[in-house]
Amino acid sequence: MSTENTSSEPVCEFWHGTRPVPAPASHRADERDSARLERLPVGRREDGTPFAIRLQGTHLLIAGATGAGKGSYLWGLVRAMLPAMAAGQVQPWACDPKLMELAFGRALFDRYGRYAADFADTAGLVEAAVIEMQARARRFAGKQRDHTPTPEHPFVVVLVDEIAFLTAHQADRKLRDRTLAALATLTTQGRGRLLRCGRAPGPAQGSPEHPQPVPRQARAAPR
Repeated sequence: MSTENTSSEPVCEFWHGTRPVPAPASHRADERDSARLERLPVGRREDGTPFAIRLQGTHLLIAGATGAGKGSYLWGLVRAMLPAMAAGQVQPWACDPKLMELAFGRALFDRYGRYAADFADTAGLVEAAVIEMQARARRFAGKQRDHTPTPEHPFVVVLVDEIAFLTAHQADRKLRDRTLAALATLTTQGRGRLLRCGRAPGPAQGSPEHPQPVPRQARAAPR
């Protein structure tokens, strides 16, 4: 993936085989983009209808075996948020302890949000997200429940690839405990902030182009 662009328009290129396939943002961000965050287009179904994922107002876990296509979902969501990023309505905060996936978009994350790969830095990033979340909760307490992204108070999306490297595979107990405490706070108090990728045992199928049905018990509960 390439994020190099000489104009002010956000552009993202996804590579298919040996040829780059340009995927420019299809519109400029405006006040309607806050609604679009609840239905981000990431591909098309077999019948040609759009396949969208809701990110705002919920947490998202992408799980699958190695090579199942987890990265396709992740980058599809990032691409769909590009117009809102350019407008200052969305900030992607990326935790990349594996240095295998999110590093390809580091220039984009540095430009519009934050990026961390070192274990101490990733722990600090997640803790900073908790501080931001709690500060915003104090500001809007008793005034509103749902958040409408603005440049002053953007929608902060914490992307983690992959979650096991920050928890089960973390050898430093202090860093692991810090990270687990921050993640627990985010997932219990925050709404629509955390996007996690992780490997799951057994075969996994599905991609944005050919999504598989999600078991009813695994679907996010409606707000």
